[in-house]
Amino acid sequence: MRNVSTPLKTVGYGRCFSIAAVLLAAGTPGHRSAYENARLMIHEPSCSYPKLSASDVILKAEELRHTKETLEFVLSVLTGKPKADIVDAVARDRYMSVQEAKSFGLLDTVISRGGVKAEVPPEDTEMAGTSAKE
Repeated sequence: MRNVSTPLKTVGYGRCFSIAAVLLAAGTPGHRSAYENARLMIHEPSCSYPKLSASDVILKAEELRHTKETLEFVLSVLTGKPKADIVDAVARDRYMSVQEAKSFGLLDTVISRGGVKAEVPPEDTEMAGTSAKE
């Protein structure tokens, strides 16, 4: 995505978990946004390969190690954080609000109600004037 010559705008809404959070962060700096109620999650890679031979387990483990190191490098570049911070952050599932994701460096702006971009979404979570439709 970084090889695209025009600005690449990324917008997150709903759940931006795992690779979706990485893709959001891979947008052009200054053009990475998420809606105020979005949630992001980053984590180290995982896999599930039942009934493998010992040789295949070793191969899969090596590939998983390589994927983990690549992910840590990419997140370090995208967020500007030292690799050691990324290693700690992805050791377990790390769920974030948009404010936390912005502080972490995964996005630049938060889109609030009405499509207006705000540096910090409103603290008031009550949605006055709206009602749930069933």
